[in-house]
Amino acid sequence: MLDITRYDFELPEELIAQEPPAERGSSRLMVVDRAAGTVEHKHFRDLADYFAGGDCLVVNTSKVMPVRVFGKKITGGRVELLFVDLPAEKRGTSADTLKLRALVRPSVADGTKISFADGSEAVAGARVAVDGEFDGAREIIFRHSESGVGTIESFIESHGVMPLPPYIKRKNADAKTVENDRIRYQTVYADKNGSVAAPTAGLHFTRESLEGLRKRGVTVAKIVLHVGLGTFKSVKADRIDKHKMLPERFFLSQESADEINGALKSGATIAAAGTTSVRTLETLASDDGSISAGSGETSLFIYPGYRFKTVGRLLTNFHLPRSTPLFLASAFCGRELLFEAYRKAIKERYRFFSYGDAMLIV
Repeated sequence: MLDITRYDFELPEELIAQEPPAERGSSRLMVVDRAAGTVEHKHFRDLADYFAGGDCLVVNTSKVMPVRVFGKKITGGRVELLFVDLPAEKRGTSADTLKLRALVRPSVADGTKISFADGSEAVAGARVAVDGEFDGAREIIFRHSESGVGTIESFIESHGVMPLPPYIKRKNADAKTVENDRIRYQTVYADKNGSVAAPTAGLHFTRESLEGLRKRGVTVAKIVLHVGLGTFKSVKADRIDKHKMLPERFFLSQESADEINGALKSGATIAAAGTTSVRTLETLASDDGSISAGSGETSLFIYPGYRFKTVGRLLTNFHLPRSTPLFLASAFCGRELLFEAYRKAIKERYRFFSYGDAMLIV
């Protein structure tokens, strides 16, 4: 069950969604019933039919920052920076002389000067480890400019584009496409800056669909898990249990903990919107399933064999082969049923990955 090759599958390239659906919330929804072993083909607008009054939907309100920034070397060559370390205490400070970590593509030599569109400059410092690993990351040292770079957050907002995953192709994208990605690669409820990738299960929700759930008596509880560099980390081990998750920061308020615990005490179901919500909840869960408010970092790695303590329903997308979200979905659904669902999704031409269709596992 833990052999990595058991989590491979062939996916036609044309099923990898390159754009979001024309309207948010218009995606298809596959419903997988674990108890019955069945698969239904629905639409996301049908989601509320699978909730009852008293249930609690948990959403991750972390906001994706446009941390992918392009600059130029003195020679004129383009350089791409993907900032991977933007702690809250640095975001509001001046970027002048600030040191941050970024993945740099293509690789550059120590001391390489990088200029940006507003005339500001940075210097590529030494290679640095990100969570104990060297993988193209360097220290980026901003230099004072006459105009001033401003805060690092304003610099990122002004110069950055959304850090879309590499399977979404955006070579020479026009301004309209770039702006659309800023809107659509973000949940409607995102309000806490800190992620370098979107919690994609939440991309399907509209304010209207959330209000529809509330009218049914469903509580929508908020958590925060800032999606970090680990989302780009490939699984290279031959066995799943040899893989190491990188730590990601989370926060759960007392208000949200009370909402979740109230639903549990009433016998209602906790539904997690996305694998990031699952990992946060399960990190904070007691053996009896109750949740404690808290903050910190989690490296919780969920794969087949894990016993879920709190989550009873999972809304997720269709994931990459050999990926940690796929392992989590397999743990929740059961590998055989999940892969049967994936085979049907491919046959029925569902759209896969970040901008793709949704799956509800009940």
